Amino acid sequence: MLSLQSVSYSYPKKTQVLSDISFSIRPGEFLVLAGPNGSGKSTLIKSILGVTQAYNGGDFVGSIKLDDKDILSMGLIHLAGEIGVVLQEPDSQITNLTVLEEVTFALGNLLYPRNELLERGLNSLHMLNINHLRTRSVDTLSGGQLQLLAIASLLALRPKVLLFDEPLAHLDPHGIKIVVKTLEILRKYVDIIIVASHWLDPFMEVATRLLVLDRGRVELDISMDQLKEYSNELDKYHIERPQLYSIEEHVRSQGVQLEFTDGKLVLPPNHCLKPDTSNYRLNNNYSVIFERVSYIYSEGNGLFDISAGFSTRTRYALVGHNGSGKTTLARLLAGLRKPTSGKIESKIRRPALMLQKPSLGFITTSVEQELTHGQNFESGKLTRLLTEFDLERYRYQSPFELSGGEQRRLALALALSCNADLLILDEPTAGLDSLQVNFLKDCLGKYTETLVTITHDYRIIGNYIKKICMLGAGKLLYMGDFCMLGRELVDKLGLIESNLTLRLAVQYLNSQFPTEPKALEVQKCN
Repeated sequence: MLSLQSVSYSYPKKTQVLSDISFSIRPGEFLVLAGPNGSGKSTLIKSILGVTQAYNGGDFVGSIKLDDKDILSMGLIHLAGEIGVVLQEPDSQITNLTVLEEVTFALGNLLYPRNELLERGLNSLHMLNINHLRTRSVDTLSGGQLQLLAIASLLALRPKVLLFDEPLAHLDPHGIKIVVKTLEILRKYVDIIIVASHWLDPFMEVATRLLVLDRGRVELDISMDQLKEYSNELDKYHIERPQLYSIEEHVRSQGVQLEFTDGKLVLPPNHCLKPDTSNYRLNNNYSVIFERVSYIYSEGNGLFDISAGFSTRTRYALVGHNGSGKTTLARLLAGLRKPTSGKIESKIRRPALMLQKPSLGFITTSVEQELTHGQNFESGKLTRLLTEFDLERYRYQSPFELSGGEQRRLALALALSCNADLLILDEPTAGLDSLQVNFLKDCLGKYTETLVTITHDYRIIGNYIKKICMLGAGKLLYMGDFCMLGRELVDKLGLIESNLTLRLAVQYLNSQFPTEPKALEVQKCN
């Protein structure tokens, strides 16, 4: 059993992050830890691992025990193999050169026999469907592939307690399905699983319990069976309400009752859905044109024979499976890479790129310095930026000490403050709660130039961003309005795995699919 008793924690020179937290988790439980960005989820996970106390200093009060042994007294060396973690930024915990070396590294440190070490490592790669990457250098992997590798390395270790901090944040829908199924299998072999996530849908069938944090306090502790009764509480703490509940509520408001059978939502007989006719305006004034562009890495992967045009003053979602070439295409768009072959015609004079890991772009020691570096701000602009992006209280704090959500806000402020005529965002909503996603939409709503967003997030694909550029294995599969995407490509993209609204739409429509509950319109049909 894992138990926390009256746990409070403050980082050095900071306000309290955790406040009087007490709860216990018994063997066999799968706990989802939810709450708004900045609520203390990541700090709580690191505290259970013993990292905050050992490395960050600060003030820790209370006790955390594993099987009646105090974690602080055990020390990190003795916790190795007992508790394992996958952090929110997986590349920060990857230390080896190749995939196979990384997945077997921890086992080697614990002196496992070579045969068992290799067997466990290869099995975990196979479970997550990345065995084909075993000889690849880790610095050639996409963000999603790095996330799967970090999870595979933890699975090979098989600790008693598994801790995950936003494990689905950078994964495509197929990767999400694989990870959730793997966790379901692992419940038989480990004692406790704890997942920090703002998104509950993927864990509805596998998790047993939900614990909600807000401002460092436990505000809600319920079984997953009680979830529907607490839907309003989820809204209060900016946690994504499960789509099933939102769909049922919206359709019921139209006088129609849905049935949920065999994992499918079903409309009553003689009812069907109206197609989504909210088409985006046509704009053939291109700011960037790719003519048979290829970019080949030494391993042979990359982009192949891409011909596409990106219109001015238009929003695009750049979509595709992990490793399909999205980030490479974004770097070509931004002028950070030159094509191996082909031609790029660009009218862009001032591109801006927000990285998947924002901290890689920070170069100063305070938020204020970061915003003003290389800029010639007029009087009052800095204060307006800090206020608009809710960063005033962090003005003199190092950008590297901000939470993931706060770093994304700072990176977005930097990108929008430089008057870019092309803005490229790499997974800008990864790990963000609904409040932060709506904030991002509001900020981008004021940006009128060309916008390209790399994303797997159903909250913005097809509704907020209606044009998509879809890649697969380095090739262009589709370019155009999302509403005109056919069933075959929707299925190939895998969005029906993560978007219940789209799954319902595909049952009744051939194209022009609604992608969010409020877009569903039911009508009688023959």
